[in-house]
Amino acid sequence: MGFADWYFKRFVSYDINIPIPSNNTQIVVVIPVHNEPELLNLINNLWECNVPDCNVAVIVIVNDSISSSFEIKQQNKNSIEKLKLFKESHSQEQISLHYYHHQFKDKHAGVGSARKIGMDTAIKWFNHSDNPNGIIASLDADVKIEPNYLTAIYDCFKTNTNYGAAVLRFQHPIDGEKFSKNIYDAIAKYELYLRYFRLGLEFAGYPHAIHTIGSCFAVKAENYIKVGGMNKRQGGEDFYFLHKITSQTNIGSIFETCVYPSPRVSSRVPFGTGPEVNKILNSSDYCVYHPILFKMLKKWFSSIEIMYKYSFNDIEIVLKNIDPIIYTFAKDINFEALLADVKLNSSSFNSFKKRFFTKINAFQIIKFLNYASFHYPKISVEQAVTKLLEYMHIRAQDKTPDLLQQLYKHEYNI
Repeated sequence: MGFADWYFKRFVSYDINIPIPSNNTQIVVVIPVHNEPELLNLINNLWECNVPDCNVAVIVIVNDSISSSFEIKQQNKNSIEKLKLFKESHSQEQISLHYYHHQFKDKHAGVGSARKIGMDTAIKWFNHSDNPNGIIASLDADVKIEPNYLTAIYDCFKTNTNYGAAVLRFQHPIDGEKFSKNIYDAIAKYELYLRYFRLGLEFAGYPHAIHTIGSCFAVKAENYIKVGGMNKRQGGEDFYFLHKITSQTNIGSIFETCVYPSPRVSSRVPFGTGPEVNKILNSSDYCVYHPILFKMLKKWFSSIEIMYKYSFNDIEIVLKNIDPIIYTFAKDINFEALLADVKLNSSSFNSFKKRFFTKINAFQIIKFLNYASFHYPKISVEQAVTKLLEYMHIRAQDKTPDLLQQLYKHEYNI
C-alpha cells in the first residue's frame, strides 16, 4: 500500500504511460506546454542547473484541445520532436526527461488540467516508492531560472521539514531588447501590482500573504494530495491551489534563487500575466484596489481577540465602528453563523485564530475587495503603492521602477 492510494481511489486522475524513474528521485519538475516555440530554452536551462544530492525528473505535458488551430497543433508536434531529440542527445544519470502529448476536450482544456496531469503523474511515482516527502516543482515553459534552482528547492525542504510547500522568489524582466518598451513598461506595472497585493495582505495582518505564480512554487507529495490535487481551472489554478494549501500546512519562501517569468502578451489563459499585460497596453492607466480597503481589513483582523471573547452583539458594534462597509459585508456572508461555527470548534484562542483564517481566507478577501470597490473605486497602481507605504510610515519613491525596487527590498530583506 502506498501513501497516495486513497487519493487515486477518491479523485479522477489522467492515466498516462510514462515509465517510473529511479526510487532515488526526490524532485519532479512539471512543465505544461501549449504552443511554445522556445521550449528548449527552458529545458537547456534545467540541464545547466546544479543537481542536488538526489535524482530529478522533468515531466513536460504538451497539450492542446480538439478545437486548437492547425498552427498550434503543429507547434506542439514540433515540440515533441525537439524533446525526443533532446532526450536522445542528453543522457545524464541524475536528471531525466519525460514528455507526453495530451489533447483535451474543449471544456477541460487549459493550464490547470495540464499541470494536474504532470503533478498526478509525479504522485504516482512517489507513491510507487512510498515517498510522501517527494517534491513537485511547478514551472512554466517561458521562464528562465538560475543555476541553483534545483538545489535551492532541495535545501529548503531538507532544512525546513515542517514546510508542506514553498513559493520561490520571482522577477519579471522590466527592460531588455527582446520585447518593446511598451511591453516592459506594462509588465513593470503588473509586477508592481503583484507586490502591492501581497504587501496589502501582509499589512492587513492576513497570515498567509503569499505570491501565487504557477511557475514559482513547489509542494510536498503528501500535502498535494491532502487538498485534492491540482484543479482543472483554465487560469488562476495556482491561486486556488496554493491558498487551499495554506489551511493545512506551513508554506515557506525560497529567496536563494529566482525565477524570471516572461513578460509576453498572451491569450493562453483567461487571466494572469499575459492578459494583464495586454489589458495595460490597451488602457490609459492601470487601476487596482484602493489601499484604504487593506486598512479596513487590518482593523477587522486586529479585533480578532474581541471576536473570540465577546458576544456577537458586541462584535457588531466593533464592525460598525471600523466601517459600515465591513459591517454590511459581514452580514452578506452570514458572519454571525460563521463565527459561531469557528468558536464551537476551537479549544483555545490559537486554534480559533487558525480556524478563523480558514473561513475568512484569500477567497473571502477578494470577495470583500470587489464588493468594497463599489464604494472606494480603484486607483492607479503607483498611487495605491504610495498610499500603502504611507500607511506603513515609509516614504515612497516617485517612479514605477524605483517603487518596485523599494518593494523588492521590503519583501526580500535586501
